[in-house]
Amino acid sequence: MFESKYVDGETIPPFDDAVSTIISSYKIEGGGNTMCIAIENLEGKIYRVIKSIGLGAYMYATSSLHDIGLKDILAKSIDGKNGYDGWFVVVSSNRGLD
Repeated sequence: MFESKYVDGETIPPFDDAVSTIISSYKIEGGGNTMCIAIENLEGKIYRVIKSIGLGAYMYATSSLHDIGLKDILAKSIDGKNGYDGWFVVVSSNRGLD
């Protein structure tokens, strides 16, 4: 299960439809801890924050975001950063995601 919010004033990138599809396609009602995922736009600013409920939802989201060409810069971190457990960026070779 996911909760998603856009950051006010930040540009929504062309690949956001794919992100929305990822969130809406996960149908399993789960429980557990809440984990936060930040997603950057093409300008390198966090434009969307997704909260996943439970480890299964988090793993689904992170692997699916990776599949559309985004990279989790916190993938090897055990502590996260700034309250985020995952932080996805557009890698230079995928700047044209759309």
